[in-house]
Amino acid sequence: MISFYGKLSKKSGKLVPVNPKTEKQFTEFKSKIGEGTTIEVFMESINDNGLLSQLAKVHVMIRALANHIGEDPAIMKYLVKEKAGLCFTHRHSEKESLVCKSFGDCSYDELDLAIHAAIDIGQKVNLSLQ
Repeated sequence: MISFYGKLSKKSGKLVPVNPKTEKQFTEFKSKIGEGTTIEVFMESINDNGLLSQLAKVHVMIRALANHIGEDPAIMKYLVKEKAGLCFTHRHSEKESLVCKSFGDCSYDELDLAIHAAIDIGQKVNLSLQ
């Protein structure tokens, strides 16, 4: 399975990648698509700073993963946070506990990491989240 996740901008009537890295990934994605292959696409126009749409996307992906593998959504949420690097060990009074950042408190970049983590987990369980 091949996948692409990135931002496109409308210029001169065409959707084009917003930066060189995304352009390279998009070009590679298109080159790997076989003739006649059907691509499933979800597109959303971003009119704010993107946090709300990213937050919604993360939660939809977590529900889809949980349903696909029959796991509790709370556990799936933890797994995505852990893979995205949003969890850390906190030591207090010689006790250690694992603390994970709330998605609601995440930056745009941290939510992007969570989206990519969910996509990676989905690929491992044969679920396309693109």
